[in-house]
Amino acid sequence: MDQDCDCIPRIAAGLGGGLGRHGEVCGACAAGVLAVGLLYASDGPDDAEAKAAVQFKTAQFVQRFAALNGAIRCRDLIGLDLTGEGAVSAYHALNLQEEVCNGIVSNAVRAFLELLHKSD
Repeated sequence: MDQDCDCIPRIAAGLGGGLGRHGEVCGACAAGVLAVGLLYASDGPDDAEAKAAVQFKTAQFVQRFAALNGAIRCRDLIGLDLTGEGAVSAYHALNLQEEVCNGIVSNAVRAFLELLHKSD
């Protein structure tokens, strides 16, 4: 895969906090799904075989992510509703980035690498 584009890191910028701090799908999980699509999707919307393959690979990634982390929703993973008043301050006060999120990101990378290894 030879994907070199300045947009790649930027396209995922709003994923943090479960999609813009909404507490839904973890940004690390969503970023992994984007990476699966980048790697496995075809360029043509009518390629049913490639579409089925990317859906299958996405399901495998999400299942492994959930198995490693216990959930895929941000609020379930960090135990905090980021939409509440003072939630961002609480997130920082509880050091959740270091204590929870860094491990989740590592697990997302692990799940993605396992998916790549299965493809070999």
